[in-house]
Amino acid sequence: MLRIRNITIVYFVTLWFLYNTSIFSPLFFWIAIPAYIIIPVLASLFICSNLYLKAICKGPKDKNIIVVSFNIPEPDEKWNYLQGILSRQKVPAIFFVTGKVAEKAPELVYNLAKAGNIIGNHSYSASSKFGFYSARRLLTDLHKTEELIYETTGNEVDYFRPPLVITNPALRKATGVIQYNVIGWSKRIKISHNPEKVSSLKGIKNGSILRIDFTGDQIPDSFEKLIIELKENFSIVSIDEMMQLRTK
Repeated sequence: MLRIRNITIVYFVTLWFLYNTSIFSPLFFWIAIPAYIIIPVLASLFICSNLYLKAICKGPKDKNIIVVSFNIPEPDEKWNYLQGILSRQKVPAIFFVTGKVAEKAPELVYNLAKAGNIIGNHSYSASSKFGFYSARRLLTDLHKTEELIYETTGNEVDYFRPPLVITNPALRKATGVIQYNVIGWSKRIKISHNPEKVSSLKGIKNGSILRIDFTGDQIPDSFEKLIIELKENFSIVSIDEMMQLRTK
C-alpha cells in the first residue's frame, strides 16, 4: 500500500542517487521538493489512493456484481421516496448517514435499515472542518454517530465513508481503533432532473462500488430507469455480500 513512509524513503533514495551521478542538477530541487509536498496533499483528496488508510473502492473483478451507495448528510423527504424505488426494484444499498440525520430523523434511518439496507457512518455533521480534527476528536465524533445509529436501528456499524472523502493520518488512527471498513467508490454518478442529461453505464464494471448523488431536491424518474438498466447488466448486491466475496 502507498504510504507516506514509503514515499519519503523513495524520495530521499532518489535524491541521493541523483546527487551522486551526473544526472544531478540544482534545477531538480525546484521540481522535486514541491512534488514531495504536493503529492501527499493531492492524494489525501482521493480516497482510493490508499495513501493514509486502506479504502475499499471495488469488489472482485471476476464477479458480475456491483454495490450502490448514497451519502445522507441532511434529512430529506426524498430519501423515503428513494427507498420506495429500491424496495420496488428489490435492490439493496448502503446509506452513509450523519449523526445529525439519526438524531433529527430517526424514523428515516430506521425505515432504511428495516428495508434491508446497511447504514454506514458518515461522521456526526459532515463538517467542512472534519479534515482538521485530531484523532481524539475524530474518535469522539465517530463514536457519537455510531451510538446514534445503533440506538435508532439496533444494528452495529461496520462501514465508514469520510465526509469530503479527505483522509489523513489522524483519520487512519481513529478508524483503526474502531476497526471500520472504509468505503470509497469506483464510479460516481450524478442524477440530474435535466432530461437531456441521462446517466449511462459507461465506466461501470464488475465489482464497481457506485456512489449515486442527486443534483436536485427530488428523485427524478431517470433514477429508476438507471436502476432497471443496471439490473439488466449486473447483479446488485449488499456491501456485506461483496465484502465476503472479496475475502474468498
